[in-house]
Amino acid sequence: MLVGQHAWGKKLMPAEHRLEMARRATARYPKLKVCDFEIAHAEEIYAKTNQTAEILRDFLMPAFPRHQFRWVMGSDVAQTFHEWGESQWMAENMAIYIIHRLGFDFAKAESILADDRHQYLREDIVTSNISSSLVRERGKDYEGSRLLALVPEVVWDYLEEHKLL
Repeated sequence: MLVGQHAWGKKLMPAEHRLEMARRATARYPKLKVCDFEIAHAEEIYAKTNQTAEILRDFLMPAFPRHQFRWVMGSDVAQTFHEWGESQWMAENMAIYIIHRLGFDFAKAESILADDRHQYLREDIVTSNISSSLVRERGKDYEGSRLLALVPEVVWDYLEEHKLL
């Protein structure tokens, strides 16, 4: 699910571009679906909240009562997850997967995510420190060969086609 607007006011690329790049990047994985719910319902949602847990609890999950939702985040974000508004609700109501990011060990056993239904994926997983911030920073200088190594070729093609670099 792509965010409609960043909770802390971070400037984002227009939603239609982020959606299309996500769709292209996941097209070869039939079990992955790109969700535009938050973007499509932004006016209604943001009139009430911009907090992730509230958006999930009050809007997305009631709209899809037959679905089971999982939250995925990097171990860098997991370190401060307990500070999120309603993080305890998320920990109690959905399985959360933490993907290890290099340089960011996560002390799961001492966290609100200690329950066995939450998984810290650290072993036997290929990780990187590629982030949207890194892609944006390299994109400023249009270092094509370096940027291409960070995003799928279909996303690179979209960025070039729409002159978003």
